[in-house]
Amino acid sequence: MTDIIETKLSPPYIRHKRMSRATIVSRVNQVLDDAVRLVTVVAPAGSGKSTLLVELYERYRLEGYACSWLSLEPGDDDPRRFARYIVAAIAAIDKGFAEQRLAVLRSSSATDLSPFFDSIIQYLAATDRRFALFVDDFHAIENPVILQFWTRYISYMSASCRAVIASRFKVSLDLSRLKLAGGLVELGQVDLNLSMQETGQFMKELHNVELPAAVLQLLHDRTEGWMVGLQLAGMTMSNSSQNKEDIVRSFSARDRNLKEYLFESVYGLQDEATRHFLLHTAPLNRFCAELCDVVTATVDGEDRLAQLEAANLFIIPLDREGRWYRYHHLFSEYLENQLQRLEPGVNKTVCALAADWCIAEGYVLEAIQYCLDAADYEKATDLIADHAQTVAIGEGNHSIVFEWMRKLPKEYQYRRPEIMLHHAWSRVFTRDGVGVAVAICDEFTALLDKSEANYWVLTEQEVQSLAGLCSVIRCIASACIEELDICIGRSKALLTELPKTETALIASAAVANAYAHYLNKDLASALSSATDAFVYGRRGGSAYAAIWGDFVASMANAELGHIQAAEDSAARAALSVADAMDGGQMAALAALAKVEVDCQRCDFTRIERSLNDNRVISRISSSPEPLLVARCAEARYLVWAGELDAALALLRQSQDMAVTMDMPRLYFAFIAEEIELLLHKGDIQAARETVRRTDMLNRQHRFIDKQNRSAVLLCIDLSEARLSLAENKASETLRQLSPLIKVAQQQQRIALTQQLCAMKSLALWRVGKEAEAVRELAKVVNHAAPESHIYPIYRVGSGLLAILQRLHASSISTSSDQAQAVQYQCEIQLIALFNGGLAPESEVSFGEEQVQNAVLAEPLTDRQLEILRLIGGGLGNKELAEALHISLSTAKWHVHNIFEKLGVRNRTSAVAYARKNNLL
Repeated sequence: MTDIIETKLSPPYIRHKRMSRATIVSRVNQVLDDAVRLVTVVAPAGSGKSTLLVELYERYRLEGYACSWLSLEPGDDDPRRFARYIVAAIAAIDKGFAEQRLAVLRSSSATDLSPFFDSIIQYLAATDRRFALFVDDFHAIENPVILQFWTRYISYMSASCRAVIASRFKVSLDLSRLKLAGGLVELGQVDLNLSMQETGQFMKELHNVELPAAVLQLLHDRTEGWMVGLQLAGMTMSNSSQNKEDIVRSFSARDRNLKEYLFESVYGLQDEATRHFLLHTAPLNRFCAELCDVVTATVDGEDRLAQLEAANLFIIPLDREGRWYRYHHLFSEYLENQLQRLEPGVNKTVCALAADWCIAEGYVLEAIQYCLDAADYEKATDLIADHAQTVAIGEGNHSIVFEWMRKLPKEYQYRRPEIMLHHAWSRVFTRDGVGVAVAICDEFTALLDKSEANYWVLTEQEVQSLAGLCSVIRCIASACIEELDICIGRSKALLTELPKTETALIASAAVANAYAHYLNKDLASALSSATDAFVYGRRGGSAYAAIWGDFVASMANAELGHIQAAEDSAARAALSVADAMDGGQMAALAALAKVEVDCQRCDFTRIERSLNDNRVISRISSSPEPLLVARCAEARYLVWAGELDAALALLRQSQDMAVTMDMPRLYFAFIAEEIELLLHKGDIQAARETVRRTDMLNRQHRFIDKQNRSAVLLCIDLSEARLSLAENKASETLRQLSPLIKVAQQQQRIALTQQLCAMKSLALWRVGKEAEAVRELAKVVNHAAPESHIYPIYRVGSGLLAILQRLHASSISTSSDQAQAVQYQCEIQLIALFNGGLAPESEVSFGEEQVQNAVLAEPLTDRQLEILRLIGGGLGNKELAEALHISLSTAKWHVHNIFEKLGVRNRTSAVAYARKNNLL
């Protein structure tokens, strides 16, 4: 089931003769150089925008561009619906990527698709394919999320990409920078209007009407060369015996009633049968001959459509086969108004007939919309009840469910319990809809108690199943708003009470239980329930629950310091994704589990790749933890890549979002991350400013409540200890760390313990207890080395470098002791990370990678050598972009290609390779 109409992804097929816009096309063609990225065509309806776009489309194809087309309509102003079309359009250059993104969208429950759109932008910013995207009727878009996508896309699209946009109104995008850079060509109404010479040519060639010079001048003055005015005037003249000069004098292009007058003239010239056909097909969003026969009660639909197309009667073909059509929007509006005026109520009859036909032909989503438009709520109710599970749970297309509920009167929403619960299911996956979901569940429970009075006629098994689903929704709701004790109590009861046959519901309850225990830092219980979620999810065919179980298991194992176990869980989640052939939310969860593993191992290059491919996870769920993991991982990568400002902007945006979404735990976690990253870069003043701005250290902060107090206080305590250590208050730091280490050890939070002990080592060093400091850090490194669990040490900062170097100097690299060798390699990697990518002298190995002398299969270009030298000089991606006067995305793409050619995964290895092979 999908609401994509594939014919919207192709330019209109214009069979009839058209007025060539060779002059305009030549003007655009003259500036098709590297500087021009965007062409906008802004003019009122009927100005020939679509025709011009078709001609430009053909010209771009001749220039060697892969071209995509997208025709928009008001319904496309929904981010989810629009996202489907924009990704489908990208299939012109990468069908595999487009299919993967569409799969992501179908399985996603996100209400905010900004991160999803960002992934599209990142892809198009990196492509080197010549690609031109044509968008018609852009004025249909008003949603700020979609407009932001376009602004960012136009700003960051690669040098090989072009965009051509047609709109009735001024394009609501910030194009000032592009305009100043000479990258914008703007075509307006004046540009599209025909000259008097072209007007004469238009009338003669398209309508076989030859006018005297005086009448032609009058026609041009009256219409100002407006294409639709000329088109309608030509149709009127060719079908009327009235004096042509009188016809021309009877209307004015500046008259606000011109469109109605011209439509009246055209409509009034048709015979009765044609008028009947036009009126009775007007309510249809699209139509074919068979559907037209049904709604008009005739059998000549195919002939009628052919006649209308031959007469160019504002009918637009949607495919080359001549099967599907639609009317020009203005003409359709006029006809619908006429139908309502002449035959009140018939529009509902048409929609009802269309609904029946769509049901028979399998166009279920269109059928439901027609039923709702026809006010046939009984039939709509049955259809929604039968198909809501596929749409809401199967496809994750919650926006369609919300649209149905908007049109379906509330009393009908209560007719079928399935509708109520699937509506609640969709709502619970939106952060601001949890309360609505719970209220629906309350109403369902109250109505279920009335079943004895036959409010619903349900079997005992149906009652049990629906009641179980309702309880699971409540349980998920409590998890989403982090009412952890309530969630644990509900999920525990469900796991005891649910019949063993309800495997999918058991799996969902186990996920909620595991998630709540994880947030409570009862990691052993979290792992146990996560295993149950996987087992019952697989048994019940719920890959989503199984993957969630593996995600929680991976996160818990990472906190326990079991990095290999965490990676195994992430890998198993990826296999579940492959089995389900999913590229959406489930794939993103699996990828995010791997991102956390890569972060703990400081494999930042892999983090970047995963985030670029799967960053939609940051907002596709109402669950805060995936959002926290994704955004912190991205911020850490940005800092590693030398883009501290971008990381800070991301974290501050995340703080604002957490406040808006009423997520106190995330709010303080993002602040703590900001402070840590600033201190990691040595900017104590900025870290203190963050504390002042957020009032972070206030234990009575108004945003703290009983529910999140424990987690927030830990963030405050950690931030205080970090600040004390950065400000060389070593003795105070040791005092602050002691209780924190004790709690972390009691909870078996090894990752946190390792970080705190590394901080303790640095504090000891600064109070002059150097030997004790080295011993403390040796214990940390010894524990971290077997699992390559180095991020807890790395996050403490380069202050550890001196201690590491002392420790490393005492190590024996040639020892036959395998554990000693592993620790030795761990020390090398940490020193390299703290030392800007440089290992100790003569060292060239980094973990699993060995940088050796080699002849590259594909040599570096001069440009890539230049970038490699700049990387060796310590420049991050942002500094590279500024130094080379290229976009940030282009800089990232160059760095990625260099890594691929060198066979390395990060800057550290790239620099080591370059030095070893005299490239720097």
